[in-house]
Amino acid sequence: MWNQAPTSSAMSASASSGSDGARTWALLLLMLAASGCRSGPADSFCLIAEPIRPAASDVLSDRTVAEIAPHNAAGERLCGWRP
Repeated sequence: MWNQAPTSSAMSASASSGSDGARTWALLLLMLAASGCRSGPADSFCLIAEPIRPAASDVLSDRTVAEIAPHNAAGERLCGWRP
């Protein structure tokens, strides 16, 4: 019986009791929040997207132009693309 690992209920009771338990939980929450600071939609978008630059000979419908404009605007804002 002395070689048995503590059960999960015993571990959670000891982690949540006292100021050390509260400090541990606060630190874990802070680390979780900080871990997502660098990655996000902008990072992912900038890794996979490129500006859409139609050639002068391309014939574009109004709908296509309406879809290209916000894509390129987002790239300018998030990734620093130049027009």
